[in-house]
Amino acid sequence: MAARALRIAGIVVAAVAVLAAAGSAFLSSRYFAAGVEGMLARSIQDAKQRTLKFDDALEISFWPTAGFKVGRVSLSERNSAQEFASFDAARVSVAVLPLLARRVVVDVIAVDGLRAVIVKRHDGSLNIDDLLVGEKPSGAPLRLEIAAVRLGGELTWRDEKSGAAPTVRGIDLAGSGVQIDTGSKTFHIDDLILGGTADDVRARLSLTGVDGSAAAGATAKLAVDIDARAGA
Repeated sequence: MAARALRIAGIVVAAVAVLAAAGSAFLSSRYFAAGVEGMLARSIQDAKQRTLKFDDALEISFWPTAGFKVGRVSLSERNSAQEFASFDAARVSVAVLPLLARRVVVDVIAVDGLRAVIVKRHDGSLNIDDLLVGEKPSGAPLRLEIAAVRLGGELTWRDEKSGAAPTVRGIDLAGSGVQIDTGSKTFHIDDLILGGTADDVRARLSLTGVDGSAAAGATAKLAVDIDARAGA
C-alpha cells in the first residue's frame, strides 16, 4: 500500500512538473509575447494617443527570474506619427519569489541606444506633459529594490520660441542599490553616476548615499567632474 501511494505521489509530482514546464513554455513563447506587444500598444494608444512600435520581437521569461528582452522600440509624439523617443535594446530581470511578499526585487534594468527629443512649445508647454500625468497609485504598499540600473543614449532639448536645440550625447547612467517604498514614500540609492557630453563639455556627476522622501526631499554626497575643450 505504501509503495503504491509513493508511486501515485510520484506520478502526480511528475504531472505537475510537466504542466508547469508547459505553462512556462507557453508564457515564454512568441505567440504570448506578441499578445503582450499588442496589449501594450493598445494601452498606450488609448491612454496617451501615442503609437508604441516594436521593431524587434519581445522575449519574455518567467523562471528562475521573470523579465524581458527586446530590441528596437519607438514611441511617437501625441496624436502624431513623428517619433518622440526610441531605444535600440532593453532588458529587465525580476526575482520571482519576493513577488509573493509584495517585494519587487529587480536584478537589472538596462537600456541601450536611448534617443529622445523634449520640445518646449511656444505656449510654454512640453511634449511630455501627458506622460508626466499618471493615475494615483492604489492598493497595498509596494517595496521596490533594484540592484543595478544602466542606461546609455542621447537627449535633445528643443525650444520652439528661441530655436535652440542642444543635444547631450554619450549619456551614461549607472545606479546601484535603489530602494523605493511606496508605503512610507521614501527612497534610497547607494550610488548614482551620470555622465554626458554637450558642446565639447564632458561632465560627470556622482552621488552616493542618496536618501529622501516625498515630503522632505533628498540628501546625498555629491562629486562633480567637468572636462571642457575649446577649439584645437
